[in-house]
Amino acid sequence: MRAVNKILYSFFLLLIMLIPKSVKAQLETNGSFENSKLGLVTGNDVKGWLISVDTGLDTKFEIINTQAKDGSQCMKVSLNQMGANAWSIQLVGDSIKVNPGETYSLSIWVKAEKAGAQANFTVGNYSYKEYTANRQVALTTDWKEYTLSFTINDQEKIIRCPIHLSIAANAGNNIYFDNMKVSKPGGTNVYNGPALATGKSKFLGNIYSSTQSSNFISYWNQVIPENAGKWASVEGTKDVMNWTELDAAYNLAINNKLPFNFHVLVWGQQQPSWMTDGSLNATQQLAQITEWFKAVAARYPKIDILQVVNEPLPGHNPAQYKAALGGDGSTGWDWVVNAFQLARDNFPKTTKLMMNEFGILGSISGTNSYLKIIKILKSKKLIDCIGVQGHAFTTKSASASDIRTTIDSLWATGLPVYVTEMDVDGTDDNVQLAEYKRIFPTIWEHKGIYGITFWGWRRGLWRDSNGAYLINTDGSERPSMTWLKSYVQSTVVDVKNESGIPSDFNLFDNYPNPFNPSTNISYNIAKETNVKLEVFDILGRHVQTLVDKQQSPGKYNIEFNAGILTSGVYIYRLQAGTYSSIKKLVLMK
Repeated sequence: MRAVNKILYSFFLLLIMLIPKSVKAQLETNGSFENSKLGLVTGNDVKGWLISVDTGLDTKFEIINTQAKDGSQCMKVSLNQMGANAWSIQLVGDSIKVNPGETYSLSIWVKAEKAGAQANFTVGNYSYKEYTANRQVALTTDWKEYTLSFTINDQEKIIRCPIHLSIAANAGNNIYFDNMKVSKPGGTNVYNGPALATGKSKFLGNIYSSTQSSNFISYWNQVIPENAGKWASVEGTKDVMNWTELDAAYNLAINNKLPFNFHVLVWGQQQPSWMTDGSLNATQQLAQITEWFKAVAARYPKIDILQVVNEPLPGHNPAQYKAALGGDGSTGWDWVVNAFQLARDNFPKTTKLMMNEFGILGSISGTNSYLKIIKILKSKKLIDCIGVQGHAFTTKSASASDIRTTIDSLWATGLPVYVTEMDVDGTDDNVQLAEYKRIFPTIWEHKGIYGITFWGWRRGLWRDSNGAYLINTDGSERPSMTWLKSYVQSTVVDVKNESGIPSDFNLFDNYPNPFNPSTNISYNIAKETNVKLEVFDILGRHVQTLVDKQQSPGKYNIEFNAGILTSGVYIYRLQAGTYSSIKKLVLMK
């Protein structure tokens, strides 16, 4: 950003701060350009907007009375010359009043005159901190609504919504904007929990990214980063690490005591270009791979599931630098085996190592190919669980019977199976709901499935244009989300490994919560030990002992009846040998 623009922003912010508190403004001013004069505009000629273009660029901003999506006017931007950087050309929704800690939605309608145009949509404060962003968005030649959800996670009360157009694809094109809105979802639209899989023996998680983070823990009880965990996102420039987004995903999991699934160490896509541009030999590549593994292990010691290798099958996306890891070798998969061995050597024993692949659910041939690698890894005790992606482009052509058969085959290895990237398309609500009802119960109720992770749920997700989102812009639920919430919370599910014995001690969230007067508390015992389950009030005074005895390994469920207690927050604690865990429950009469 040029220095003169920073001075202008500071000046505008000072003016805003001097406005008397009695003045009450809408969240956005003139979002549809109806209160602007027709013709060419620059700078702050348009009320509620700031126009920023580097000196000398041939770019025109114009208010016109044709092409409008709503009303009679819209903004036309004609780009004939591109700037030197991604901040050269901006249309900024300016001086938008918000409240710290609250969640909002940005919506704007955009179209391009010719195909191939792109834009970056961002929301941030006047210190240039971003709350959310959706970058390099492909624009259509018909009007389309672009949306972002964001939370004010600092103390700012005035924010900005820049749209960046310095993308070479836009040269010689006209871009049209209309009907920008920043709104606070109504209270009746926003679900405040508990998470859908609360109290279940398997999790239901989602990706963390700036577009998917708002109200996350109300719905989901497992976290996986979207693009932030990919090597190119962290080290796009050699030896320059950017951990910001990945830290945010990890901290969300740790701070809320949720499982964290790391995606992904080795993959053929979205990996650093400098690894395969010919500048490094195989020995140097291996040194960089090792450095990458060690850096992740050191920074994130509490990874629950680690996706070591993603999409290795032929024709998918095997790592382009696999020769550095041993190539095919004697097993045919030495590079995968060596990647897992490297992970085993560098990550804690508590971290479960996973391989992940697409095109498996419902595909017998795909499953058989995948099993060849899994069996090699299992024979060397290098793999702890199996990941299968559940994207709609795989499942929509698969029968429920074939999906069940493929899960059966994977589960027969004795390893837990996780669906890692699930989405269901449907720009039509009824189409999406019907598909969820067709396939989701088959997957969720299978005893070999230990958890499901959705690949996004809010607008701005990867398959947004396919209608894979579950929450509307205003925070309201699509019918599929409403059904999922009811179905998951009301369906009894179980997981079962080869021996039927839990591998870890676990205390799960009670369900329902809040409750009146009874709730269920579930826990896992990994080996025979004395078990004590107790309830305390918020001041730490003992209320009731639910269990106090020696118990064998297994899964347990205890009903707690609080009929004689008063409404309030209570604590329950599980002690099993050296294991101890505490959780909260809420009695509401």
